[in-house]
Amino acid sequence: MQIGAFLNSRRIFYVFMLKKLSIKNMSKTNGFTMTELVVTIALIGTLLSFAVPRYTTVTEEMQAERNIANMQVIRESFFHYFYRMHQQKGRVAHFPPQPTNETKVMDDTWADTPIDATLSPDKPKDLFATNELPKNANNNPFKYTTWEETPTVTTDQPVDTDGDGNQDVDENGELVFESVMVTGEKEYYIKIEDIDSDSPSYGKSFTYSI
Repeated sequence: MQIGAFLNSRRIFYVFMLKKLSIKNMSKTNGFTMTELVVTIALIGTLLSFAVPRYTTVTEEMQAERNIANMQVIRESFFHYFYRMHQQKGRVAHFPPQPTNETKVMDDTWADTPIDATLSPDKPKDLFATNELPKNANNNPFKYTTWEETPTVTTDQPVDTDGDGNQDVDENGELVFESVMVTGEKEYYIKIEDIDSDSPSYGKSFTYSI
């Protein structure tokens, strides 16, 4: 807070000096002296040194927010497609397949290729109202990967060797259990990531599952 107040007071001082010099020289017919010209240029340079970095920071923050918003739009569109496939009879629920290029980015070639030509001519870009797949602020595509996982857990189940409906007990009278692997419900994942090193949201990624 003290640093901010100091910088703000410096800016006020510089603005005051500029106004003072301007008023002073309006009454002169000979224009600026060399000393006044040097001081004026120095003051302007100092003011710009405060304004330019701040403008750059604000711009980068806005670009990063836009990139994150675009990744969210992609996520919503892909989930909508998944649910649509799930609800249609005879179709298996799935996300659009991930790109086959080396970096897995959603380039124009991928965006213009049918998701599943055996089912529909729909292309990834068709999933968006603009018929264009959102990109980052540098107009570079995001990376997209998708995969499936079937979780398994180990659980202890009671043992009934003779099938009489009563759980077996050991020689010490303790109930007998056995470890059994149980397969859970299949889970579908997608990950969207900004891998553009010149992007203010570089390295930002989101992983979603259903």
